Amino acid sequence: MVDAPNVSGQGTFITAINANGEVTGYYNDATTFTIRGLVRDQGGNFTIFDAPGAGINLGSGTYPFEVNLSGEVAGKYVDDNFINHSFVRDSSGNITDFDAPGARDTYAVSLNDSGIILGQWTNSGFSYSGFLRDSSGNITEFSAPVSNTGTYPDSINNSGRMTGYYYDLNGAVHGFVQ
Repeated sequence: MVDAPNVSGQGTFITAINANGEVTGYYNDATTFTIRGLVRDQGGNFTIFDAPGAGINLGSGTYPFEVNLSGEVAGKYVDDNFINHSFVRDSSGNITDFDAPGARDTYAVSLNDSGIILGQWTNSGFSYSGFLRDSSGNITEFSAPVSNTGTYPDSINNSGRMTGYYYDLNGAVHGFVQ
């Protein structure tokens, strides 16, 4: 069982584990009711963190989704205006937040051992596309390789191969590997 310290009745959500046994996830703090990020090492020791700009309203906060072999963590945070932004936390605890250019919302969803982040972003019309962010911070946007109405990448491996799904022009869902 893994429960964060000072967790509310809503529980602890573990979202990823790396090859060293470190896990990441989030929980609802029992005192502030804010969503807070966590890293738990192999020995069971917790590090609790908040992304800069993370909100303090109910439902806002820090949502880590992936941890790589180096201990880097990627995820999203929700500000007090309920806008989603992405972040990466290095193994020393330094957090860098970022958004895809022109994005209304940005969601980092996967991270490989090279530090490449895969994510989704929406424009002002709430149309979804994908992005890759390299370890230097450069962002490349992409869409599924066929005509579509929304691209939702989910995972990137250490070779840089990506998976996800998209909606075709008729609204049907299809998976992709790129």
